[in-house]
Formats: sequence, structure tokens, C-alpha cells
Amino acid sequence: MRINSRKQSEASRRNGAKSNGPKSPAGKQSMRHNAIRDALFATDVVVERAGESKEAFEQFRKKVWDTLNPMPMAQIFVDDFVKNWWRRERVRRAEALRLQWETTTLRAQLQMGDEFERLRARFIAMLIKMLSEPTSSTMALFESELDDLRVQISSTSLGISELQALFREVEKDVSLSGKLSRRSSIISAACFGLSSDLVASCIEVDTMDISKLRECAPNNSKNGHSTTGRVDDDVNFCKPSEQDQQDKSIRVNEKDDETIRKELLLDTIRSGAQYLNKKKSLLKIIEERETNLRKVAAQMLPDAGSDRFSRAETMYDRRMHRAFMMYVAAQKMATSAINSPELPGPDIPDGK
Repeated sequence: MRINSRKQSEASRRNGAKSNGPKSPAGKQSMRHNAIRDALFATDVVVERAGESKEAFEQFRKKVWDTLNPMPMAQIFVDDFVKNWWRRERVRRAEALRLQWETTTLRAQLQMGDEFERLRARFIAMLIKMLSEPTSSTMALFESELDDLRVQISSTSLGISELQALFREVEKDVSLSGKLSRRSSIISAACFGLSSDLVASCIEVDTMDISKLRECAPNNSKNGHSTTGRVDDDVNFCKPSEQDQQDKSIRVNEKDDETIRKELLLDTIRSGAQYLNKKKSLLKIIEERETNLRKVAAQMLPDAGSDRFSRAETMYDRRMHRAFMMYVAAQKMATSAINSPELPGPDIPDGK
């Protein structure tokens, strides 16, 4: 056993004397509610913060009083019975609300999954419609609705995964053909928006004159990735540094026109893929935090688990039973005292 030195003991006493709780009446009144989370073990009979009212309690108390009609010596036990019944009902209401909250949360999560599947189905159906009829009238007809669906789908990490799967088809198509097909253009627009800068940049690269393409060709020809990292806008999207101009010209001249166009297209597409990946990572972080918050709310503290309700209810049941039995005994004793005649005293000899 560790024994504190004299200095340590004096320091502990000084620290303990710094705060002995609230001093003012208002502070003491406020302090009474610090331990109340769900009011299961509250000392107050009526807890207004739990949705109770003194009027309702007094009405119930009067009904019980009129029904039992206690004798004076049994009134204290009836009062104890009423208070514990009131507290037991509070426990049952709290447990019912907790179960209702858990059910509502679970139902909301299931509905969220169903809603996503409905959005996904509508999004894919509309995209298929646009791919099967790639006309200007069809694009104009579905443009607004498709964009609204894209915004809703891209608000979750699961939705971003769907868009990533679609956009990988675009990268695969460009890698094989070296061009941006009509199908890839529509899929890109569906993933990023019909008026997005990325789609405009892809279309511009696909239709750009070869002389302009050679000016904006990637600096590094080993893997087809531009050292600029991404396409920043739809006009001036490639700015090679001056120190690389000579080496770049030599490398670009060694390539054919289609290779240059393909590399620029892939570089633009990969920048879009990186954007989707970053957004998905951010959404996952947000969703994980929301999930953790829901778990914390659903799972009470160690001393407030699901058995806390049963412990509280059992305690109040026992108190009610004891109070009622004491009421019966006191009532019976008082009734016997009223109805029974006085017993005659013993005969005392007169001493003669």
C-alpha cells in the first residue's frame, strides 16, 4: 500500500479545499440535475425535463388515495406506493422511447439503402436511354433530370463507387481506341455533369488541331502521364516549364499524332478519376464519423446498458410491493383498533 508523504497529504488537502461544489442556492438547484441522463434513478418524484408534470402526478395520487382510503397511520405507505409507481412508469416510458429510437434509426438506414437503389436504377436507365438515342433532342430532354440524379448519387461513397465503375469504361475505351467516342463522351457527362470542365476538356483535346496538341503534349513519355498532374481548365490546360522545352520538343517529335492525342486524353481522364477518388475518401470519412455517432447514441454507457431499465424497474417494483404490504398491515391494525372493544384490565386485590 502506497503511503503519501506529509507534503503530498498537505497538497491533497489544499487541492480538495479549492472546490466543494456550488455555494449559491441557484447553483445547488442546478447541480441536482447533473446526474440525470434518462431520469431512471432521479430523486425528484416529478422530473419535468423527462416530460412529466406535477398536475398529472397529483391527479394520479388523488385517484389512488380515493381508492385505498388509507387510515392516518397507513397514509405514509400509500404515499410511498404512489411515488414508486410513478417512477416505475418513467422507467417503462424511457425504455419504450429507446426501443422506438433504435427501430426508427434502423428503418431510416434501410430506407436510405432502398432510396439509393431507386436512384441508381433511374440513373442507369436514363443513361442507357441516352446511349441508345444519342441525339441532341434526347440530350436536351434528359439533361436536367440526369444531372439531378448524378448530384444525389454522388453525395454518398457508394454512389461515387458507381460513377467510378462507369468512368473506368471511358478510360478503357480511350486506351484501346485513342479517341473519345460518343459513348464515352455521354458517360463522362453523366459522371461529372453535362457542363463540367472535364468533359469540355476531353472534347477539346479530341477535336484539337495537331499543332496545338504538340504544344500541350505531356513532358514525360515513359508512362504517358503529364508532369503537370491534371488539366486545370478547358482553355489553357497545359503549361510546360521553360527548362523542359527543348527535351520536350525532341520527345514529342518522336511520337505520332494519335499517340499524343491519346496521352492527353488519358491524362485528362485520369485527373477526373483522381477527383472521384478524393471525393469518395472524404465521403467515407464523413460517413464513418456519422456511423460512430449513431453507435455511441445507440449504445449507452457501461452503467446504462439495456439491463439498466430492468434494474430500475425491479427496484421500484420491490419498493411498491413493500409499501403496499405495509399499507395493508397498517390499515388492518388501525381497523382492528377501531372495531375491537377495550380489553378489561386484570383484577387487583384490595389488600384486605
